Amino acid sequence: MFTGVELEESLKDNTLLQHKHIMLEKYAYFKHIGPYRLIGQAGQNMNEEIKSRGFQTTLPYIEIYGHWNNDETKLETELLMSLR
Repeated sequence: MFTGVELEESLKDNTLLQHKHIMLEKYAYFKHIGPYRLIGQAGQNMNEEIKSRGFQTTLPYIEIYGHWNNDETKLETELLMSLR
């Protein structure tokens, strides 16, 4: 599992957190806009589209969450699926 966070300036020198550099050589990208509860379906649709184009996915799979918005129709999540 990979977890990333955006830190407040006062926490940036915290030595308990580890920096991890991830390099995806080939990946598929999709931006989901809407409720978090629909991310799973968006990922499934994305995976089906990838397979229909003859690609295979591999780890890592990354979700990047945008800033919180009380209007869940405006929530943005970027999905990146690593390809073989």
